Amino acid sequence: MTSKRLGYWLSLKKSRKLSLPDIEASLRSRDVEPVKIDLEKPLADQGPFDCILHKLTDYIAQAESGDQEAEFIISNVQEYSKQHPAMLVIDSIDCLRLLINRFKTYGMIDSATEFMQGTTFVPKFVALVSNDFNTNLKLLHDAGVTFPAVCKPVVAHGENAHQMTLIFNEKGLHEIAFPCVVQSFINHNAVLYKLFTLGEKYFLIERPSIKNFHKCEEHAPIHFDGNEVSKANSINILTVQENSVEDRSIPKPHHEVLQLIVREIGKAMGLRLFGVDVVVDAVSGRYAIVDVNAFPGYDGVTDFSELLADYIKQELDNQFCQTS
Repeated sequence: MTSKRLGYWLSLKKSRKLSLPDIEASLRSRDVEPVKIDLEKPLADQGPFDCILHKLTDYIAQAESGDQEAEFIISNVQEYSKQHPAMLVIDSIDCLRLLINRFKTYGMIDSATEFMQGTTFVPKFVALVSNDFNTNLKLLHDAGVTFPAVCKPVVAHGENAHQMTLIFNEKGLHEIAFPCVVQSFINHNAVLYKLFTLGEKYFLIERPSIKNFHKCEEHAPIHFDGNEVSKANSINILTVQENSVEDRSIPKPHHEVLQLIVREIGKAMGLRLFGVDVVVDAVSGRYAIVDVNAFPGYDGVTDFSELLADYIKQELDNQFCQTS
């Protein structure tokens, strides 16, 4: 079998985080030649490619908001993909668009949980687009959202995507930014499980998370950065779980349930490289899906460059068998 060409684009920050030179070396050792794509030039002048690997979610979000430069970049990739239907794209632009709007994403995940045997759920959520207090109270009530609740920007990518607010009562609605998605906060004993996926294979990483809270009429809203709170080895006042009668240790999540989550979300959203954030309800023991993101950082996954290269090579081989 002849050597394959893989066109890729990752931001400088993403390239450093993933140790791009290691990924390039791993790909070359498997007869896959990595070629960095110049987004300002037509892909037709840079190909041919057997596969395109990318993290263009910020550009997709900008294009959705009308940015002309971003629109050109996304159109360039999509047009080339249409002209080469046998080419593998990880992941498709159309599928990644589903992750730009948190409200739409949660809706799709919620539908996918119907196939998860009752073990998994998406906490109640609603989109708020204006600062009309009475309208927002009704929307929260109709959607079944309870306090405390987490308020997140609707747009899930960009500089402010992880700037969130935890509110404990109705008064908190006066101190949040709109538009946003408001979601019931699930007590989970300050433990977050990140599932980093390669196709249907996943890697489980445990991270610190927000401690248990309860509805309180006097508690002021808490503004926080979701990424900072859940960093590996994060030390944050929000993640220090206080001992109480209600707090109890939660068993490690079951592999069968996590595998089901990964499979059904990947199938519903058409994704290959993605992350899922899961918490275990401290009361019911059920699994709550609180976020899905594209091409995550894979922090804590040993030998990621080798694993990614293996996965890409396998997918290319499968593609070759299907088209030959």
